[in-house]
Amino acid sequence: MGFRHLQTIYRAEGDSEIVDGMVVNPSYKTLEIMASVQPLNNSEAAQYTKANGNGEFTASIVKLYTDEPLLTSKQVTEQGNACWPDYVWWQGRYWKVIMCSAYQSGVISHYKSIAQEVDFDGGIGPEEVPAEPNTDGTGSDSDMGESESAET
Repeated sequence: MGFRHLQTIYRAEGDSEIVDGMVVNPSYKTLEIMASVQPLNNSEAAQYTKANGNGEFTASIVKLYTDEPLLTSKQVTEQGNACWPDYVWWQGRYWKVIMCSAYQSGVISHYKSIAQEVDFDGGIGPEEVPAEPNTDGTGSDSDMGESESAET
């Protein structure tokens, strides 16, 4: 598939734990993958968003086309726990992956993911994700751990 660009993905390592009676979220690592990130078309937008009383959409949502599957919170780990979703850094904002579908027809096999914009200032999402990645767009390795590249 054409028009893909290098995108930074944040993926949880492990599950949350209870330490001294407090829930501790997992740390996140950065992955670099090739993806085409696009706005939803009109029919898709109607499927995933709702208008509020003022006629404004209540969520910003994009679609991503990748060769690698992205993780959502609806998936289950090997231990039977809910999975922590992947986060994408795109156009100066974070997007939480909420759906991933496999299109493996053998002609142009790929994954289509849907991601919703999130505001970490509002307490949503992992505390380890930096407010903004480094100027090179790859995230803060000191805050996030090792950076890896997914094969595409």
